[in-house]
Amino acid sequence: MSRSRQTAVAYGLLAPSLFGVAAFLLLPILVVVWLSLCRWDLLGPIEFVGLDNWHSVLTDGTFGHSLLVTLLFVALVIPVQTALGLAAATLLVRGLPGTVLFRTIYVIPWICAPLAIGVLWHWMLAPTDGAVNALLGQRVEWLTDPSLALPVVAAVSVWTNVGYVALFFMAGLLAIPGDVHNAARVDGATAWQRFRRITLPMLRPTFFFVLVTGW
Repeated sequence: MSRSRQTAVAYGLLAPSLFGVAAFLLLPILVVVWLSLCRWDLLGPIEFVGLDNWHSVLTDGTFGHSLLVTLLFVALVIPVQTALGLAAATLLVRGLPGTVLFRTIYVIPWICAPLAIGVLWHWMLAPTDGAVNALLGQRVEWLTDPSLALPVVAAVSVWTNVGYVALFFMAGLLAIPGDVHNAARVDGATAWQRFRRITLPMLRPTFFFVLVTGW
């Protein structure tokens, strides 16, 4: 097969994925950037205002606080859900009894609609008749207390996404050739050494993908 034909076949195989990336990632980004340069109330016509919206946001006194809260949220969510997802995936790939059931349980929160997740946890954390406060036997303002709201929302986000993270780590773990671990075991490597020297380095692409898309 000629080189040009190989290139054409490669692009043909990549075309569906490239179309998905362009349609569902690049195009929405371009639309959002364009709308950020316009004034639009969803009812009237779109009016181009240049960088006025950006200037308003950057000069707003609350912008710095909002940015700090967002960074704290990311700092809370990403490491925890990555660690829990990797731990769950490590257990699930061992083929222990009930693995299929636990895979389903992990994925359910991720496939549920965000609205359903919000309603569920809003009810569970309600200060008066919420399930959590009923178990604790005391009234706690989980969602309105400034010291609790961010950690609680971060915990809910971790609960929602840990199954998503675990699925990708499972795929990455199953892609590691078993012969590599067997050879290391024969050479006397401990389980921790195999995990640190073999598993983690070979999961770098999965780590990158999870860290970028996991939040």
